[in-house]
Amino acid sequence: MFRNIISAIAIGLFPAGAYAAQTNFTLSPALTINAACTVAGGSINFGVIATTALATDATGSLTITCTPSSHYEIGLDAGQNASTVTTRRMKFGASQFMNYALYLDLARTQNWGQTAGTDTIGGNGNGAPHIFTVYGRIPSQTTPLSGVYTDIVRIVVTY
Repeated sequence: MFRNIISAIAIGLFPAGAYAAQTNFTLSPALTINAACTVAGGSINFGVIATTALATDATGSLTITCTPSSHYEIGLDAGQNASTVTTRRMKFGASQFMNYALYLDLARTQNWGQTAGTDTIGGNGNGAPHIFTVYGRIPSQTTPLSGVYTDIVRIVVTY
């Protein structure tokens, strides 16, 4: 008899037809990836020379890595001692200068400047590093005083 009472109570606790409710919602994950580029430059070492009576050539490189599908343009500014990108100057001391130029091509006919679409180089990022050669030339000129001549050229990347 005691078992029948427990069964009756248990049956009363769970009414017939009880079920779990279900509601549908949506979840919309989203992510924005901004275009980004990193660039690393090096040096262009013209070496040690005794005279600038003849042109002296040298090369350097720069590496750019951009997010996939990011279009970029790489420009080089005029440097710290020049007035234009076509007449760059390295400096020694307070007032000694040596002209030089930077080019996009091995033949050294295409100046590398900073006007997009005119004297820059462009490409599309794919997440991997792209290496570009910078072609330098010290043109024939009057040999300045002996010393170490330097300049700093800023790499300008537009993306």
